[in-house]
Amino acid sequence: MNTAIKLVLIAAVVAGGIFGYKKYFGAPSEACAAYQAFAEALARAQYSKAKKLSTDQALEYVEEDSQPVMFMGRAVAHHATMTNSIAGDVTGVSYKIESETASDDGSEVDIAAVQSVYRYRPGARAVGGGTVARFRHTAHVRLEGSKWKVSSFEQEQVED
Repeated sequence: MNTAIKLVLIAAVVAGGIFGYKKYFGAPSEACAAYQAFAEALARAQYSKAKKLSTDQALEYVEEDSQPVMFMGRAVAHHATMTNSIAGDVTGVSYKIESETASDDGSEVDIAAVQSVYRYRPGARAVGGGTVARFRHTAHVRLEGSKWKVSSFEQEQVED
């Protein structure tokens, strides 16, 4: 085989390897990192952090999610507090990014992802471990000045 053909084939394999590594193991884009920070803040009930990372409809989502649950006309607890007391504390969060589509000028990004939230109830480690809840997210992230902010956000639970 010709040396030039061998070099082209080697270059193609190396380029494919670099692309694959970046796609599956590389650091997320700044927009994706902002979405992940926002979604993790929601999962951990860190509402002040989520508010700083959001605007527009996503900010309204955080405001609504952070409201206390009413029981017999009285505020009892936040959604996350009730979930933590039943399902256990969040011990980890991971993401599978299904798609990330940027606008032509790169200032807006649509993200579709599945978030996995890992929890352990007190004593659960001794009797078989914790639970995993999965949520499908669609988010629109926008560059505002020098910061990426989530401007719209939808979440639905995924059944395994």
